[in-house]
Order: sequence, then C-alpha cells, then structure tokens
Amino acid sequence: MKEVGKKIIVKKARVSNRTRIKKPLIIASGSACFWVHNGPILCHLLDLHRCLETIKPEQYNYHVGRLGNDFARWVRQVLRDDDCGQALVESTSATEAHQIVTKCLKKYSF
Repeated sequence: MKEVGKKIIVKKARVSNRTRIKKPLIIASGSACFWVHNGPILCHLLDLHRCLETIKPEQYNYHVGRLGNDFARWVRQVLRDDDCGQALVESTSATEAHQIVTKCLKKYSF
C-alpha cells in the first residue's frame, strides 16, 4: 500500500498464469485393472510407475512386443490419459517408459 497525496493506492496481487489445477488420479477396479504377465495387478498410474522400476525385460517385452503397447492402450482407454498413452507408445524400454510416467504423474493430485 502506498500513499500518494491524499489517495491510497493498493497493489493487486498477481496470480500466476502457470498455476494449473491437477487432475485426480483415476483408479481402475476389477477387470479394468492391468494384469502384468507373471507380475502385479495395476490399478492406477502410480502402480504403473512403481511396476516399471522393477519389471523384468521379459515381462515388459511381453506387453510391448505383441500387437502394440498394452501399457499405452490401458493408460489411454482405462486411465483416460491420451498424452501419456501416446508418449508410452513411443517408448523403447521400461526405463524410458518409467521416465515418461514420472513426467505424466506431475499432472495429477494424489
């Protein structure tokens, strides 16, 4: 607040244009969950993130080597995240997929 003569000027608070509302984490249930070949059952993107840290190459290749990328399809269709799903289609390894999911998780509140 600044006094100029007899007038008082109050500065308005600035609101950043970069402030974004985070999306809620979608949680699948029942048959909509992702069943990793010889591995865990995944219900949300955070589960996928954890899985990709420890998944064996044979398990990862099972899901990306046949008829497309199962992880990407699940993220798009069940978890409703087209951007993350598209990025996963282009990943070439579990490490790269993990990095993609790490980046995508920043858009979510959980």
